[in-house]
Amino acid sequence: MIFNDILKKFFYIYYNPRLVFIEINQKNLTVKYEKSAYRKYNLCFLNKYSKIKYYAYSLVDFLIEKTDIYDQYSDEDAEREGHFYRILSSFVMVFHIDVNQLYNKTCIDNKALALYQLSRNCVSPLNDKVRESYIFYLLYNAHLYSEQLDCLKFRKGVLFFNVNGKTYIPLKDMIKSIRLYKYQKHDNEFLSCIKNFYIEFINFLENGSDSPPLEG
Repeated sequence: MIFNDILKKFFYIYYNPRLVFIEINQKNLTVKYEKSAYRKYNLCFLNKYSKIKYYAYSLVDFLIEKTDIYDQYSDEDAEREGHFYRILSSFVMVFHIDVNQLYNKTCIDNKALALYQLSRNCVSPLNDKVRESYIFYLLYNAHLYSEQLDCLKFRKGVLFFNVNGKTYIPLKDMIKSIRLYKYQKHDNEFLSCIKNFYIEFINFLENGSDSPPLEG
C-alpha cells in the first residue's frame, strides 16, 4: 500500500523534519522525499525503467503528455478535462512540504490537520457533509480552487467528478479509465503504479483508516 507509506513519511517529516528516509519501492516505481534548499521536501516518483523523475508538482505533466481519458468519459468541454487533471495534481501536492515561509507552514499545518481528521472520521450518510468539508479543505490547501472543487461531490461515501455539468462519475472510475496515447510497456507499467497510488488515495478520502497515521 504505497499511499499509506507516503502518508506515514509525510507525518514523520511534519514532526521530525531532520529525519532521513528510505525510499519506497514498488516493482516499477520508486517514491522518495528529496530535501532541497530553503526547507523544501519534494516528493518525487521515479520510473525505474526510463529513470525519469517526476516531482509532485510535475507528475501530472506525464499524464497530460502521454495519456487521455477513455472515450466514455470524454467531454467537449476542454476546461472540465483540465479541472480533472488539476485535481490529480492537487492529490500529489498534498504531500509537497515547503516550510520556508509562514504562509507555506500554515498550508502544511492545514493539510496535516485535514489528513488526521480524514483518517479518523467514520463513514456514514450523515457524515458525508463533514467528510466532504475536510476533503475540500485538504485539497484547497494543496492548491485546488473553487472551479475545480465545484466538479467534486461526496455522496453516500463515494467521491464523484462532474464530467459535463450534469453527470457525476465516481472519481475512481475516471482514474481507471486513463490510458496511454501510444502503448509502451515501461510507460504503461509506470502509469499502472501511478493509478494505484491515486486509487489508494481516493479510498483514504472515502473511507479513512482504522487509526490515525501518526506512527510508522
